[in-house]
Amino acid sequence: MKLKMITKEKEIIGLNDITIHNGDPRHAIRYRVFVNEKQINKEVIGDGIVVATPFGSSGYYRSITDGTFEVGIGLAFNNSTEQADHIVLKDNSIIKVEIIRGPALVYVDNRQEFVNLTDGDSVVIEKSSEIASVVRIL
Repeated sequence: MKLKMITKEKEIIGLNDITIHNGDPRHAIRYRVFVNEKQINKEVIGDGIVVATPFGSSGYYRSITDGTFEVGIGLAFNNSTEQADHIVLKDNSIIKVEIIRGPALVYVDNRQEFVNLTDGDSVVIEKSSEIASVVRIL
């Protein structure tokens, strides 16, 4: 499974995760998270959020949550001021992250490009129609 991120008329596909992170490490960002158009928490204040695939859950997601998952889409709240447990959603969920106070960056695993986000910007993340093939050598 891969994830698709859409923001500012730009679409980027990722295999492991899509990360929204504070653009200035001296300041937290404020954001809201919606799943299938329903807000799932109050305003979150922190360094950002990681949206991971099962394959990607063994990376950055695991370093935040100390766990992995095998199906669905995982949300990990990075260094938030309030207790925010990680969430694993169904893989057909549509996640929207709305920036209340930035600046923030959104980027996809192992890609050079990123998008700057400012107050009022939003990012939509969902399962991509593309799939990945993983080859294991035994």
